Amino acid sequence: MTHLSFLKNTLPLVWLDQQEALNLLYQHEVLNHKLIWACARNRDLEAYALPEHRGVLLWDPETGNLMVSVLPEGVYITPDLLKGVKTVEGPHASMKPFLEANPNQDVLPRTSLIYTLESQHLTLDREFRRLRADDVEAANWLIEFNEETRGRTLTRAEALRMLYATYREFYILEHRQKAAAVAAVNRWTFNYRSVSFVYVPPQSRGKGFGRRLMASLSAFLIQEKQKKVLLFADPDNLAANQLYRSLGFEVAGEYTSLVLSEG
Repeated sequence: MTHLSFLKNTLPLVWLDQQEALNLLYQHEVLNHKLIWACARNRDLEAYALPEHRGVLLWDPETGNLMVSVLPEGVYITPDLLKGVKTVEGPHASMKPFLEANPNQDVLPRTSLIYTLESQHLTLDREFRRLRADDVEAANWLIEFNEETRGRTLTRAEALRMLYATYREFYILEHRQKAAAVAAVNRWTFNYRSVSFVYVPPQSRGKGFGRRLMASLSAFLIQEKQKKVLLFADPDNLAANQLYRSLGFEVAGEYTSLVLSEG
């Protein structure tokens, strides 16, 4: 197993057990949302605290992915700390000094806006429901979603595994007794549920189905699950961002992932 020797030689890191890491990460539940979920689910991750517990690093030796938590002002990662890392991700403020120091083609950043919603003014649509086994078109929609947003082609078997994974819940908006839009609750922390895979097929767009689905799913999570809602959005997807803001979502921060050209 590859440990963080490249970091240990530079920083006096402290190894953390899972609960210690979660306790530190929960100090910033929204911005550290992805790290909390990863730490809680993946027992193979190595967790380390920066000096004086000023931040947390999660290292996946299998994939070469490093996750960096919220860092206090003046504390940041530098390029020399990333030798051997294939991808690095975390709240944008933690990534920003590295990006500014490396404005070149060797680093390919991808930044998402983090939206949160706490209001209970939304209502459940009567055509909103949980995904059923007979919603066969949902697998095709998941394939289309990944092609449109991530440039990745899923097999039907992969799509079905994603749809019915025990750690993910999919919801449907019907129209005339047929599924018209789909979305998922993909990650959860103590106070928040994360919504993702929001997709309306081309033939159903422009009819308000996406808005009705997001309004209903948000109302369901806030009113019935007693949780706040969180989602990550591509800042270049103007239609989606307009929709989220119109429903009352507010930007709480940014999250950036970097694919390093040399691992």
